[in-house]
Amino acid sequence: MRRIQIVCVIWATVLTQAAAWAGLNCYPYWQEQIVFLGDDWLDSRSVAVSLPWLAIGDPLSDEYGLEDVGRVTFYHYDYDLHEFTPVDTMLGRVDEGMRYGGVMEMSEGVATVLFQSEGSKIEVLSTDELEWDLQQTIEPLSADGVFQSMALDPPWLVASETHDGEVLIRFFKWDPDFDEFDVKNASLHAGLEGYLLTAIHGTSGISTALIADPYLEREVAILQFNPSNSTWYWKNIHHPDVSEFYGQNIVVSSQHVAISASPSGDAPGYVEVFEKNNFMANGVPTPIHTMTLPESHSVFDMDLSYSWLLVSHFDTWADDLVGGQLTRMDLSTGVETEVVIPNLRSDSRTRSLDLDGSFFAAEGIEDSVNNRSVFYTPLVDCDSDGESDPCEIEDRFGLDADSDGVLDTCVCPGNMNPLVDTQIDAEDVLILLQSGWGGDTGWGDFNGDDDTNVLDLLIVLENWGDCP
Repeated sequence: MRRIQIVCVIWATVLTQAAAWAGLNCYPYWQEQIVFLGDDWLDSRSVAVSLPWLAIGDPLSDEYGLEDVGRVTFYHYDYDLHEFTPVDTMLGRVDEGMRYGGVMEMSEGVATVLFQSEGSKIEVLSTDELEWDLQQTIEPLSADGVFQSMALDPPWLVASETHDGEVLIRFFKWDPDFDEFDVKNASLHAGLEGYLLTAIHGTSGISTALIADPYLEREVAILQFNPSNSTWYWKNIHHPDVSEFYGQNIVVSSQHVAISASPSGDAPGYVEVFEKNNFMANGVPTPIHTMTLPESHSVFDMDLSYSWLLVSHFDTWADDLVGGQLTRMDLSTGVETEVVIPNLRSDSRTRSLDLDGSFFAAEGIEDSVNNRSVFYTPLVDCDSDGESDPCEIEDRFGLDADSDGVLDTCVCPGNMNPLVDTQIDAEDVLILLQSGWGGDTGWGDFNGDDDTNVLDLLIVLENWGDCP
């Protein structure tokens, strides 16, 4: 009888939890927002997130009453408060003028800022606990050189620049002895013909860089680093049979490559997603998914993280803010979902977004009177399966029996009665056997294989005793 009561209590709790989540847009699980005001709503701000840091670039800041002064502000994530707080009032190099903070990258305690006003430079900023300082300044090869784009993924920084009528690609590797990028020994490659966009995925072994030319050749070059001789090699060039601005945006992760194209004539814009290994192989790669954009829509920014792609797109020719959209694609299925931001017009524009694991930040224009918001969220993902925990709790009953908003498997895998005790014992085994054994219920499916069986029983037995 006691076991039946326990089961009833748990299911009542589960139904209550499900009702609480009803109607919630569980992806993404928005936690907070930061609001900025800007003088020119057409200008783009930049966001970069690398836990525990969030950086906001404001290239047209009017701080201190100065005109055309850019800044970068850093926020630190407080895991107890579940929010970012501004901890460094550093305004970047305010003396460098407009466009400082228009393009940013950040990873593992290093931030890079590219700007083209008062000369073209890349500044490297680093953090020591809660303070950020200018660590290094990287300049073009000649006085009239201009950096066009950059990408950062330690240990690499890759940047494209125009130099004496040529387009060059420069690879800078982090030197831990000097805590800066090695400029003297930077690898150099001649680029493609047009304005170049770059993406990079750095590893301790073979790193991958993509160089796109969306305006002339409309192709993507693939480069790989050979650690045996410290040299970057052209491995392949993807020549798509298209007339659009193919390569308008490119991103690369450990498993995927995503490339966007602008609309051309009657053809809509789109984003192609490739498996990375297939894209790197010889021959013509085949996309595993294609996201076709609404009529007249172009991509403003996109990024990959875990098993999903997030794309910001809208009609660049619209007279107002109508038509903006954030779309998420689940790369395991190709299913697309529109991301709705609470308290923000669903048709507003997001010009910059960045992902880091289960966090992402997106900069959006709230309305036409210059209210601009930067949203961030921990996509709560304690089991690191790439799916928001609130979504899992909503979709599969029994995963949060104590209704604390945390997957029970992340707290104490195998504890079937968390409302009764904090131990894994014989009661939990009995409940597991009676809770859908041999079925696909999520209640006792601790390993997530959609089947409650002996593998889940082994997890109960392996964690036998007091919960941590």
